[in-house]
Amino acid sequence: SVLASDNTTAVPGAAITLVGFTIVSAGLLQILLVCLAFSLNTAAYGVALTAIADVVQSRKRGMVLGGLGAVSSISGMIAPLVLGFSVGRAADKISGYGTGFLISGILMIVGSAIAVFLVNPERDITVIRKRPEETA
Repeated sequence: SVLASDNTTAVPGAAITLVGFTIVSAGLLQILLVCLAFSLNTAAYGVALTAIADVVQSRKRGMVLGGLGAVSSISGMIAPLVLGFSVGRAADKISGYGTGFLISGILMIVGSAIAVFLVNPERDITVIRKRPEETA
């Protein structure tokens, strides 16, 4: 599926560029890597919304999209907290931010690796389409 291949490339690509951003020295390459990391991650979210619209039954689509929004909102609350602790406990702010972004990149890589084994769009859509639409 095109949607699956877009997300299986975008999220790990964003993770790798985010980790790379923390490793290279300050300069143009670092700016390019951080821009690419955040751009790929944002694109992956849009592809996820489209994939949900394609796979999930119409009566349940709102619930699933709401759940995705809720999980994303939770991460939006946790990430600044973790980054704040990282910066606060570091010897200096720059190394604290570097550690925080490195942790984010590693978590994205781990999540992508888990998704490789759990997500199979062709199998999932076949299973979902075999089920009759239930009344909400």
